[in-house]
Amino acid sequence: MHERVKEARYSRDPEELYAIGVMFRDGMEVEQDFKEAKDWFRRAAFKEHPGAQFNLGVISAKQLTGSFASDYETKSWLQKAAKHDHQAASQLLAMIEAGEDLPEAAALFAMDGAAPEPSQNPPPEPEPAPEPVPETKPDPEISPPPATAATAATAAAVPPTPPPAKPEPPPVTEEAPPPVLPDPKPEPPPPPPATTVSAPKFNKDLPMADTTYQPTDLTEYAADPWDIRISLEDAPLTDAYYFTVQDPSASNGTIQSVLENYALNPGRAGELDTGEYPQLPHIQQELLGYYQAAKSDPSQLSIYINKRPSADPVPLGDTAAQHLSTCYFHDGSFDYRLLDLVFCPGSARVNDPETDSLIDKFGALYMLFQVDFLKQNKPNDFKFNAPVFKTYLQGGSGEFPKATHALRAAADKGWIEPDEPNEQILVTDSGRAEKKALLTEVHSLEQQYEKFQSVSASPPALGVPDGFDARIQVMRRNNVDVVRAIFLFAFHFDDRALFGTRNWAVVFESGGSFAAIHDAFQYESHFTEDVIEALAQLAESN
Repeated sequence: MHERVKEARYSRDPEELYAIGVMFRDGMEVEQDFKEAKDWFRRAAFKEHPGAQFNLGVISAKQLTGSFASDYETKSWLQKAAKHDHQAASQLLAMIEAGEDLPEAAALFAMDGAAPEPSQNPPPEPEPAPEPVPETKPDPEISPPPATAATAATAAAVPPTPPPAKPEPPPVTEEAPPPVLPDPKPEPPPPPPATTVSAPKFNKDLPMADTTYQPTDLTEYAADPWDIRISLEDAPLTDAYYFTVQDPSASNGTIQSVLENYALNPGRAGELDTGEYPQLPHIQQELLGYYQAAKSDPSQLSIYINKRPSADPVPLGDTAAQHLSTCYFHDGSFDYRLLDLVFCPGSARVNDPETDSLIDKFGALYMLFQVDFLKQNKPNDFKFNAPVFKTYLQGGSGEFPKATHALRAAADKGWIEPDEPNEQILVTDSGRAEKKALLTEVHSLEQQYEKFQSVSASPPALGVPDGFDARIQVMRRNNVDVVRAIFLFAFHFDDRALFGTRNWAVVFESGGSFAAIHDAFQYESHFTEDVIEALAQLAESN
């Protein structure tokens, strides 16, 4: 791993996180990897870095990670950057709103204009500065601050009931091994057990309110409606999603049940406060995508409780009541209880069995598009792919057995053939005819289902700005091979991202080339049959 990347793993400096994102975005000193860049940009964006927010908008708009990102996601990041007077974000938003064809990703990234030069900031330099600070001088005064950092949050959050909070400061000395050392007579074993109190994984507050996890006065709210609040990772609570549960007793259900029956239930989208917050249904859809992906692959999402004194994800089988908090606004305008969840999405990767299955089904098609793309767009770049092509020509499996297998499958179908003297591969007449037929199929699918890309459920309507993407669900209704359709769309509309990188064989071998399928299903709508039927009838009548 690159030294600077290794050192930045635990950084909270948005400029540093952004710089690492640029390294992966541009392939500077590391392999170009848009998924990795997206992860670093997200961390910086949640700390309000406008350049990172702009880059996330570009990655989403150009679908550089192979995912079918929603317009809402693209516009949301660009709007955040524009609020910080990021001119490129405002320009790109205007282009999208006007329906203009966007330039290539490289040209959009160049609009950022603030890309730092990672190589100019050598990693060893910043390290010596912190070292002189922790000298052994202030022994007695260093011990209180670490302990009070945790205690101050709870003390400030529960001003009305200080008695239970007062006993907390004594354990402040739990963090004071230094003062205990000079006095070895009482023996050091007692302090360590006291030090095993876990700090919260997330400790977020609204600027104008205090959130308290499991306060002593929860019973006073027992007859009131309550909220489910969901924020993403380090994103501020001002960007959180809210759902108000009118039934006070519903808090006795499990976290899983309240998510599925209330907060993430599209059938209850009408209960959201869309008058003041029109974006809530779209955020609900995005969160639902993360949640459903996690049901088939738990590594795709970890769910935490804000302020909960634990670094571990919360078990979804726990009752909501076990983890309720209160939120008290400083001006006294609001005082309510809530389940304060934090979603941490994992990176969408396809596992080995799925990858092998997809390679068997689509590997030959993939290589037809890959070879044709290189011949048309990068005729001089075959030297970068020589290891794969040589392996194929020589009949071995080599470093890229899956890519080689897929090339052979395409050759067996007569779509490609070796040009052994030049160590290249050519597309045959049969291959060109096959690709032409596939593009005809893509355009037919696009024409038939594009109208379902942005729809509303109540009432069912087509072409709603920033609506739900119901294409997959309608395709299922019409018995279309959804997996094949997604790949054909990716092959055609995302060809530069899939086939234009120098390390395409590495991406193919890892399964990254097939991540589009996984990501597309995250945005699948879940309307009832009557809504889908109504949408289909609307489409037929227009």
